[in-house]
Amino acid sequence: MRVTYVVGSSHSGSTLLALLADAHPRVASVGETAVKPRVRREGRAQEQRCSCGETIERCSFWRDIVERVHRDGTRAGSTLWSHDYRFEHPWLDALLTRETSMVALRQLRGWMARHAPGYRHRVARIDRANVAFIRAVLSQRRAAVFLDTTKLLTRLTHLLEIPDLDVKVVQLVRDVRGFAASAKKRGHPVHEAAYVWHNDQRAIARALRSMPHERLWVMRYEDLCTRPRQTLARLWAFCGVEPFEVPLPVRASDHHVIGNSMRLKGTIELRLDEGWREHLDANDERSVLAVAGALNRQFGYV
Repeated sequence: MRVTYVVGSSHSGSTLLALLADAHPRVASVGETAVKPRVRREGRAQEQRCSCGETIERCSFWRDIVERVHRDGTRAGSTLWSHDYRFEHPWLDALLTRETSMVALRQLRGWMARHAPGYRHRVARIDRANVAFIRAVLSQRRAAVFLDTTKLLTRLTHLLEIPDLDVKVVQLVRDVRGFAASAKKRGHPVHEAAYVWHNDQRAIARALRSMPHERLWVMRYEDLCTRPRQTLARLWAFCGVEPFEVPLPVRASDHHVIGNSMRLKGTIELRLDEGWREHLDANDERSVLAVAGALNRQFGYV
């Protein structure tokens, strides 16, 4: 089964990309593929809403997906996201599945997935659940390509090992100043955000360095917003589906996406968010670029 996986830092435009991609009749996307472990731990999974407005438990799309997954021999449900590699237990998640740029920890996780019997069996079970889940979505939507915007590098490394999946990768990037401004609005120091962005991109580059060039494409959030038709045309060609012109503005209510609150707003106008020009003062910008400026320029940002 053909999968296009979107990897990158958070708050880089993946929900917008999922909504646009899902408009193509041969591409199916549910955005992020599972409710976050923290939400599940807090018992709020059943309250999460699909972009159609219904809770995931009551949404006809998700109920059909769960039924198809069950018929494939895998348990699933609004509180049981059996295709999610993340642990719900906080310290197990921190040690084994939470995103990290630490090379040694990533190597330890890879070794455990191959050699530690209990962990290996867990990964194999989740692999099977992913095959069932992706098959269910493709079948329900009569699509040829599943576009996964979960963004997590940990998830991607597992999907690349599943023989049933033919995985290509879109690395979605955003100007580090936009990423830092988003973090600042949420109360985080901008220099820490710059380190997160920088380490994310370095970890992704290390993980994908052996991937064939034709199976990896770097997409900039800014290009998606300012040149949507050209960027989407490249996406369709990369995915191997026929050209398609997405009606703009896109209607989020027509899609079934897990992601940020953008998906609940109905009609979405496509516009470039460069709020960092207002939210970052001169000292903020210098602090951010001192950490990540060189790598930022490698992606074409000046």
